[in-house]
Amino acid sequence: MTDLLRQLRNAPPAGPRYLSVDTYASSAADPSGFFDVPGLNGSVDSFFVMAYDAEYSNYGYPPTSCSSFCLGPTAPLTSYHYNDTTDMAQYVAAVPASKVILGVPYYGRKACVASTAPNQVPTAPVSAELYLNAIGESTAAGVQPGSYVGHRDGNDPPGQERWDTWTSTTLNCTREMYWDDTTSLGLKYDLVNNDNLRGVGIWNLNFGGGAPELWNLLMAKFTTTTPWQSLGGVTTSSPAVSSWDSSRADAFVRGQDNGIWHAWSYGTQWTGWYSIGGQMTSAPAAVSWGPNRIDIFARGADDGLWHKWWDGSKGTDWEGLGGTLTSGPPVASWGCGRLAVVAAGCSHEWTQPSFTVYAGQSAELFI
Repeated sequence: MTDLLRQLRNAPPAGPRYLSVDTYASSAADPSGFFDVPGLNGSVDSFFVMAYDAEYSNYGYPPTSCSSFCLGPTAPLTSYHYNDTTDMAQYVAAVPASKVILGVPYYGRKACVASTAPNQVPTAPVSAELYLNAIGESTAAGVQPGSYVGHRDGNDPPGQERWDTWTSTTLNCTREMYWDDTTSLGLKYDLVNNDNLRGVGIWNLNFGGGAPELWNLLMAKFTTTTPWQSLGGVTTSSPAVSSWDSSRADAFVRGQDNGIWHAWSYGTQWTGWYSIGGQMTSAPAAVSWGPNRIDIFARGADDGLWHKWWDGSKGTDWEGLGGTLTSGPPVASWGCGRLAVVAAGCSHEWTQPSFTVYAGQSAELFI
C-alpha cells in the first residue's frame, strides 16, 4: 500500500497530490485488521473513516445483546459497542486529528418485524433506505393511515438516532426503520468540531440529493471551522484584531491595568497574552497596511490619541498624537502606507465612529 501511494505521488504529470484512503471504523485500534493506520500515516493526507453499518457488528453486544441480527443505529454516537465517539478517539490517538474524516450515512435500514418495539429481529430481508426516501416514508403508498410513529433511540440518548415504525398494507407486516435525520447528523458534526477533525464525509451525496435541510445543516455546523477556544486573560475592552501575513492574526485588548495586551497566532495556535504598555481609556484599534506592519491606536489617560506600531523587526514606543477624544479611535487603511483615524471630540456632536473600506480605494466613515 505504501509503495502504491509513493508511485501515485511520483507519477506524471508533476505537481501536488492529495491522497486519501478509506478505512473501516475500528481500523485504528484493531491489531488484527488489514489497515495499519499509524503505518499509513506518513503516506496519506487523510483517512476517510467509514463509520456506518455498525448495526451488523453491534447487535450481539449491550445494550441490544440480540442472539441474532436485530435492527439498530447504523452509526451510533455513543453507548453501543462500536460508536462514532470511541472510533474517533481511537483514530486521534493514532494519527493527527487533522487527517481524520468522519464518514456519516445518508441512509438507514428497514425490515418487516414482529412488533413495534425497538431493536427487532427482522422477519424478512433487510433493505437500505436512502435519506430522500426515509423523509417521505410516512406519506408513502402502502402505509396504513395513522400507523406511522417516529421515535428516538433510548439506548443512545446523546445520539438521538431516529427509528420509525408503521404498518405496511403492501407487505402486510409491521415495518421498522433506523436512519439518520438532521438531529442525529448534527450531533455527529458536533463531534467532528469538538475533536478538531479534518471534516466530515458522506456516503453518499446522491442519497440526500438537493434536500435543503441537509445542506443548511452542513453550512450551520461548518461555517466556523474550529470550535471556540478561550485565550484566557481578564479584559476591560472589546478586542481589536488585524493580520499582516498569511495565517497570521494579532489581537489587542485593554487589561485590568489599563495597558494594552497582545496575543498572536499562526493558524490555530495562540501565544499567551503579554503587555505592550500604555495607560488607555478606550478599546484599542488595529490595522495593517502591508506585510510585517501593524499599527495600534487608543485613547490615552490624557484623552489624546496614542499610537504605536510593529515594523517587521521591532515595536515602537507609544507616541502621543494629541487631540481631546471622547470615543475610541477606529482606524482604516485604504492603501500602502495610508491610514485614516477618526474619533468623537469634546463637542460630543459625534457618537462612536466606524469605518468601511472598499477595495483599497476609499474609506467610508459612519457616524
